[in-house]
Amino acid sequence: MNIKVAYIATLEEYYHADEAFRQALKKNSVDLYVQIALLIIAVSLVMIGQFFLCGTIAVIAFMLQQGYAKRWIVRRNFYKMVNAGETESLTFSQEHIVYECGMVSETIDWDDYAAYLETDELFMIFYNGSDHYAIIPKRAMKDDAEIDQLRQLFIRQLANYEVDNA
Repeated sequence: MNIKVAYIATLEEYYHADEAFRQALKKNSVDLYVQIALLIIAVSLVMIGQFFLCGTIAVIAFMLQQGYAKRWIVRRNFYKMVNAGETESLTFSQEHIVYECGMVSETIDWDDYAAYLETDELFMIFYNGSDHYAIIPKRAMKDDAEIDQLRQLFIRQLANYEVDNA
């Protein structure tokens, strides 16, 4: 059984993947603590008359709270990717994954990946020993049966990232 998908990954899909990754790691609580700390710093600066610094800290806290900083980082990383905006093709089999993009074609062993994470829009497969991942949008698959086949292949070959990091 081979499953072949071809797609051009979008920035919105990487935003979605980043949010799913943060939820799997429970990083939203860390963001809350950072926001509280910045608020305390801002109030302290107002109390000593440092209104400019207070305003700057308040703007930074607002940007963190709204997710602008996270989105900026994802956007910057997306545009640094060599294959951004190019058609990527992945062929999944029991033995390996064949990746093709432009002039690049390589066979990747399942051992190079450690885990997968599934969202309503995409699959993420995590490289071994790293928190870096590749995304596979579900929109690139023919139907729900193909999505289920790929899910079952991931279940057999990889650990479930969300379960293993709970």
